[in-house]
Amino acid sequence: MAHVRDYPLVLFFYCDIASKEGGETPMLLSNVVYRRMAELQPDLVGRLEKGALRYVRVAPAENDFTSQIGRSWKSTFLTDDREEAESRARSAGYDIEWLEDGSMKTVTHPLPPIRIDRRTGKKMWFNTSIGAISAWTDSRNHHTQAVVFADGTPVPIESLATLEKVVEEAGVAVKWQRTDVVMLDNRMVQHARADHFVPPRRILASLFTDHQGVLSLIE
Repeated sequence: MAHVRDYPLVLFFYCDIASKEGGETPMLLSNVVYRRMAELQPDLVGRLEKGALRYVRVAPAENDFTSQIGRSWKSTFLTDDREEAESRARSAGYDIEWLEDGSMKTVTHPLPPIRIDRRTGKKMWFNTSIGAISAWTDSRNHHTQAVVFADGTPVPIESLATLEKVVEEAGVAVKWQRTDVVMLDNRMVQHARADHFVPPRRILASLFTDHQGVLSLIE
C-alpha cells in the first residue's frame, strides 16, 4: 500500500474463508529490504533516495474479474459519472487520461520510494515497484510500463531481479486459518497477494489512517 499518496498506516486482516490449498500472504520488514538493496544495488537505491516514482495503471470501465488488477474506475472512485470520477482521481493525487474504450489511465504524482520511520530513524523501502512490475499485466497494462521515475524513465527490469530475490529471502508467508486476525504496520511491513490458491478464499481488510509517527521523507 505504498503506491498511493494517502497511504494507510495500519491494516487489519481477517480470515473469513481459508483456502484449502495455497493462499498465503507474504509479509516482510521494509527496513530489511532497504538494507539489503543498498548493499546489492547501491546505484539504484541512490537514485531512488534522490528521486521519486510514479505508478501507471489503466482501469477498465467495468470490473474485469479475469485480472487481478481489473478493478474498474467506477468501483475505484465509487461513481459511474466520468466527471466525478476524474475529480476524485485528481483530488487523490492522480493525473488521468480517458482512453477510447472508456478506460481511465491513471498516473500517480511523484512519490518518494524511500522514507524514514520517525519512530526508529530507520530507512524504509516504501514502494511497490516489485509488485507492479511482476503483476501489473493484463489486456490493458504491461508490467514494463507500470513503474517509472519522475521523469518518465522506466525502472529497469533487470535491476529489480535482485529485489525479487531479496523479497523472497526476507519474506514470511502467513498461512491463514479461519478467524485469524493480523494487524500490520504499513510503515514498517510490506505485504503481497498470494500467487496461488484453491477457492473459496476470503480475506477481509480494514485500513486505518492514524497519523501518529508518520513516515518522513528523506531530506
